[in-house]
Amino acid sequence: MRKNIWRIKRKVRSFYDHFSLIPFGSSVNTRFIILTSPRSGSNLLSNHLRIHKNIMMHSEIFNLFAISRTELDSILINPRSYLKDILEKRSPPSINTLGFKIFYSQANELQLSPDLNLALGIPEPGDDWRKKISGVQDYVNQNYDNEKIAAGFRDVWTLLEEDTSIKVIHLIRENKLKQFLSLYRASVTDVWKSYDKKTLKDTPVSLQYEDCLNFFKKYTSWEHEFDELFYKHDKISITYEEFVKNKIPVLKKVQNFLNVPLREDLSTGLVKQRGGSLSETIFNYRELKSNFKNSEWEHFFED
Repeated sequence: MRKNIWRIKRKVRSFYDHFSLIPFGSSVNTRFIILTSPRSGSNLLSNHLRIHKNIMMHSEIFNLFAISRTELDSILINPRSYLKDILEKRSPPSINTLGFKIFYSQANELQLSPDLNLALGIPEPGDDWRKKISGVQDYVNQNYDNEKIAAGFRDVWTLLEEDTSIKVIHLIRENKLKQFLSLYRASVTDVWKSYDKKTLKDTPVSLQYEDCLNFFKKYTSWEHEFDELFYKHDKISITYEEFVKNKIPVLKKVQNFLNVPLREDLSTGLVKQRGGSLSETIFNYRELKSNFKNSEWEHFFED
């Protein structure tokens, strides 16, 4: 029953999102982004905020591999105009706050790279993931100039950086080993979120030391780089670990930050995708833990 209610709420919000294009709508007072990376809890946070009647919460508007062909063409023709259209969209009177998610790797020429999986720190993505990525990249290569797209992507980040009225929620995951494990599995199965606990069981996987190390370095560097990029903005930082442990206080903190009325019933049908300890879910966990001993990353190995 709870799952069905959640799905109905999602459909209602999609209806409002569609009709936010009406010319007699109003402009929003607050605009914000959730700045983050994959497997950081951004789906969970976004879905909670999407329930709030005063918030229009978009998903990953620059995820080239999860949007319609019409949206994709709009981005490829002029990324900056695509962004401005979303930021300046007229909304129903009840909506006064508008936001969207963006990953460090999005609106980035990395998305056009044939080695995108390696750029994201994913060593062995699944066949479905590869087909999805290659299909979009082939379409782009056949119809557009990659250099112009890359320049347009840089304009997107320049616009976001220079418009200091945009608030920033920087969502990070402290335990990069758990993040890497989650991303690795999601890319293999092509399951990025779930509403059913019955689908979440997996056998242990083996992770390579170099793959882990590269991921730890890359994502830590991105966090620092983009945190600095928005140093002039009104910004809060939230960790995945804090959010999962203290969901209600964190949601109150976010609502206060966005200046929207407090609501405690921001329920979501999403469930945590992976259970079990690291030692249970990583086949060669003890070996990895030994290899990272006395390094700056050893605290990721909690078991």
